[in-house]
Amino acid sequence: DDFLYAVPIEALPMEEDLVVVRDRYAIVNEVSFARLIADRGERASGTGFLAVGDVAFDAEPGVAVPGVVSAAVGGDLRSGGALGFAALAETRGETEFAGELFERELEHEPVLLLGGAATKAAFHEAAPGKRYLHIATHGWFAPETIPSTLDARPADSALWSRLSAKDTVTGLAPMTLCGLAFAGANKGRDSLGRVPGILTAEELAGIDLSSCELAVLSACETNVGIRRAGQGVQSLQAALHAAGVRTAITSLWKVDDALTRRLMELFYTYLWVEELPKAEALWKAKCDLRAEGAAVRDWAGWVLSGDPR
Repeated sequence: DDFLYAVPIEALPMEEDLVVVRDRYAIVNEVSFARLIADRGERASGTGFLAVGDVAFDAEPGVAVPGVVSAAVGGDLRSGGALGFAALAETRGETEFAGELFERELEHEPVLLLGGAATKAAFHEAAPGKRYLHIATHGWFAPETIPSTLDARPADSALWSRLSAKDTVTGLAPMTLCGLAFAGANKGRDSLGRVPGILTAEELAGIDLSSCELAVLSACETNVGIRRAGQGVQSLQAALHAAGVRTAITSLWKVDDALTRRLMELFYTYLWVEELPKAEALWKAKCDLRAEGAAVRDWAGWVLSGDPR
């Protein structure tokens, strides 16, 4: 638990210079004992593949999701300013490759949300019932020093003293402090104070993804999350499993756009063409990057949690 999740155990070096832990030992990251003690019968999977990529962060965020109020926490979001997410040039090719491969190998038409169509509302509508999810975008984390939203309290009452910015952030729910950027994320808050371009981990956990066999968050730092006293690391990875996803692939740190595309193309080829188990497919993709000369930082940050099969 906690910071153990931030250590890429399989990439730790062993006695020989070119040998890492995973070259000798399989590493399984179980998010709970639930899968291990559950009925061994196979749980039914959903159908189809949903991929999000080439997100137009400067576009209009589209229609708000009924009944869902986006958390507006932190920095520029708090003040309504622009977040400044940069375009991810490689993600269109990444998602299109995965979609074409899925259609050819599994003979089912994928759903691709690209550009301005990659809205949070569209994701809410399309994600339930899908067997595979692939989201190629920026991860968002609230800064630790956001302005306090509390007005000054009566000076004569210690119980009503104004909280510091640090105390305010620490007291907020961790899963409202991290999320994924969708179309319109750079637009900030709308007229109702919501941020329709950011899908928080809290919102993600509330989507029914019980049919999802595998979800890949091809984004920066999607595994790290926000650390709060007594709650460990609450992250997008944890949100996926809370939503019902059996296997999740997330990252521990900022990842290179082009090398991430290469890794994902290799991964899906091993997964769907060679029909390898998910953990083995990811490791073989990492090994290919290693053989091509990629630095450790470019492959070691990707972690698989949940069912490795």
